[in-house]
Amino acid sequence: MVFRISIALVALLVLIAGLAPGPFNDVVQAALAQVVRGAGWMYLLIVFLTLSFLLYLAFGRFGSLRIGGEDAEPDFSRASWLSMLFAAGMGIGLVFWGAAEP
Repeated sequence: MVFRISIALVALLVLIAGLAPGPFNDVVQAALAQVVRGAGWMYLLIVFLTLSFLLYLAFGRFGSLRIGGEDAEPDFSRASWLSMLFAAGMGIGLVFWGAAEP
């Protein structure tokens, strides 16, 4: 039921945007400006609190916690892990920019 309501709402918005793109853009831009004006501070606060929490986890008492127990060994070396992160970052960049700039 939730999926049907969601798909109907999305289809309605796409239809309205297709039939009247100018007024639809004006309404969406006004709504975005109102949200940013009213809740922009909350976005910044949530980002700051999330970053603070992650720094606490990284450098606090949980930062040296070994997942899997004291005798656990990593499956990959640090160089392999960094290579995988680099490859994943390059891959998602190709996927994103391939669609964004044909």
